[in-house]
Amino acid sequence: MQPLMRVSPGLVMSALGCSVAARQPIIYPAKGQSPQRQQSDTADCRLWAKQTTGVDPVVLAQQASEAQVSRQLATYHRATAACMTGRGYTV
Repeated sequence: MQPLMRVSPGLVMSALGCSVAARQPIIYPAKGQSPQRQQSDTADCRLWAKQTTGVDPVVLAQQASEAQVSRQLATYHRATAACMTGRGYTV
């Protein structure tokens, strides 16, 4: 019989949070945009994605259902990536 492992709920939530965060798109300037411009565009696109999808990553981080959070964050990240691509970034 194998011993039962005890895992801290905080450790589990931290690991789940890392797996969801890892799906975030990586965005590079494709047309020589400055870091300040990229930061401004990213903020604009995140707001647009939040308004378009109805997904707020801050609220999702507080929810318990990992499957639901993953699906909604994937939708949000796709919208952010689409917006940044439209602004001339490589995603």
